Amino acid sequence: MGHWSAIQSQRLRWAAQAYEAFLGTLSTDIRGRLDRDPIPRVIVFGPTQRGKTTLILALLGVEPRHRAEVERALRGGRRSGSSATPTAFRYTVSPDDRWTLADGDRVCEGLSSTEVRGQVAAIRDRFINQRERSPNPISVGIPSSFVNSRDAMKIEVFDLPGVRAQDLGERRYALDMAARHLPHADAILLHALADDLGSFRPENTEVPGLEAVDQWWENPQRFRLVITHAVSLASTRAHVESLGRPITLGELRCLCEADIRTHARHYPRGVDWDLVTEMIYPIDLGESWEEAPKRIKELTRDALEASLKTLRESLDDHLSPTARIAQAFTVYRMVESGFVARERESSVTRNKIVEGLKEVQLERA
Repeated sequence: MGHWSAIQSQRLRWAAQAYEAFLGTLSTDIRGRLDRDPIPRVIVFGPTQRGKTTLILALLGVEPRHRAEVERALRGGRRSGSSATPTAFRYTVSPDDRWTLADGDRVCEGLSSTEVRGQVAAIRDRFINQRERSPNPISVGIPSSFVNSRDAMKIEVFDLPGVRAQDLGERRYALDMAARHLPHADAILLHALADDLGSFRPENTEVPGLEAVDQWWENPQRFRLVITHAVSLASTRAHVESLGRPITLGELRCLCEADIRTHARHYPRGVDWDLVTEMIYPIDLGESWEEAPKRIKELTRDALEASLKTLRESLDDHLSPTARIAQAFTVYRMVESGFVARERESSVTRNKIVEGLKEVQLERA
């Protein structure tokens, strides 16, 4: 065992050295975008008011009996189903049994749930009333006593504001935050509600300068499609009941893929829909699950539990040290494509300006 452990350790050192050498060949701009945090970073990216907080708490291992208290604190007094705060949040598990909250240079430790709820409400009011837009996320540490150590993932989860906001200022801010943080993500969970799978369409996941995001189907290692309220649709429930037996995860994924494919005309012809099916993780937690009919719960519980378990295992595998280093090369291509796209756009703009000046000169002549 010691021999193989030494070999594995040597492989990790070699990979790290090779990665550092690779970074040394890059420009300062791109190298800065590839810095890897010691804690793996997972980003949840999708429309607001779609149950993202419940999903994040499940990933962090917050026990079901504590989720209501944690959600109340993080919502800052707002009711479930409404957007809590129009900014980015970074969630981790605290090293002790108290909350921590960092807002820029202001760090608060040892907070109670009630105090966190008040702090989040104050942050929300400041953002809404003063239209303040910070480039940094609000960092929240959730008490370790709320977390099942067996299920806890040693990750930090970013919840980015939805890029489809109606308010133009909020939409611009959301796009800026996405462009700033997505290149640093080890994994990106594209998130949508079961009745809004058009959210995955390229035009709805587009982030200017990051071409890879709206082509998520080409990188199944980095992207996953997480569909919440997965068994809330009447059509899904009718199909499940028609089976007369518990539905499997594979069957539930196929149902979701069929709904996504109703938007197929918005995707390129070369999309591998079988591969897309494997990228889908149907989830149903919180109030939507509690409100589901008893029979639907009986027929879908195993599949939904398997989906969450498979998602966690997928992230565990993907976030191993060697996998993170390998993924950095994919991020490099993603960032590089963004620079190339911006340069191409700038070139087109310059050409238009030059042509316009030529026309003005001809008119004056």
